[in-house]
Amino acid sequence: MSTFPMLEAALGGGFCHGSLLLVASRPGVGKSTLLRQIADDSNGIYLCNELDAAGVENVARSAHGRILCLDFDTAAQSITGETLKRLAQKYEIPILVATGVSRNCEGREDKRPRLADLDQNLVAAADVVLVLYRESYYHCGISIEPNDDEFILRKNAHGEICTIPATLHLPERLWSERKN
Repeated sequence: MSTFPMLEAALGGGFCHGSLLLVASRPGVGKSTLLRQIADDSNGIYLCNELDAAGVENVARSAHGRILCLDFDTAAQSITGETLKRLAQKYEIPILVATGVSRNCEGREDKRPRLADLDQNLVAAADVVLVLYRESYYHCGISIEPNDDEFILRKNAHGEICTIPATLHLPERLWSERKN
């Protein structure tokens, strides 16, 4: 059974081969935790070592259909969204990439990140943009409501744009979906 059935349903049946998926949030919200969990649950590959484009291609080539989760600053390594998308298609694997969100969202009343808060090079190439949102992040770690976390699909070439209620369980550092 899938760890994230609502997310996979919204994606049209799971993480599609040949797709580039961005996982975006402010620092400390849980991108790394989610990518590690997805890689572990799917027998995927999780990389937090910084690699150049050739290194990422070598790993993609050896992935053999498994999910590839990249948890490092791809822009600092001069890896473009187009390059990542091309690798996902060439090796027929889903590639998930952690990406940051600008501080622009912190100045708004609704602090949920928008597409405009992300690296537009990555957004343009991505099939899916999944934003992680934790209300408690903006209130010094104090939850306003219990279980106030969300997976927000801001772009989705394979299904619907929606918000999925979620919870980051601390101290276990595991994400789960929750029923409304």
